Amino acid sequence: MKKQFIIVGIIVLLVCVGLSGCNENVLVGDLSPGEVRQHTDKYLGKTVTVRGYYSLGLILPSIDANNPNILTEAIQVQLPEGIKCYDSSQYRFTGVVVVGMFGYACLNATHVEPI
Repeated sequence: MKKQFIIVGIIVLLVCVGLSGCNENVLVGDLSPGEVRQHTDKYLGKTVTVRGYYSLGLILPSIDANNPNILTEAIQVQLPEGIKCYDSSQYRFTGVVVVGMFGYACLNATHVEPI
């Protein structure tokens, strides 16, 4: 009887591990906007979560005006319909990475969570 429970447990574990790798388009963990912008090809078409500050349709790595890289590390964001974000507030944006109108990474957000 004990052997049967062990065998069933191993089978369930293998099935769960196998199923967890089925969706290659979803990445786990928060990314910075700079990471997505610098490696757009790596994330293109994938669902990612980006943590940053919202400002005028951009996700910024910080709101520090003294940061010389603030705009070179920013990405565009298309917010879901009906969602409003406040400038200079920090959010966690989840969505699919596409190429934006200026040729840089753009996140088509499907979920926005204030931090």
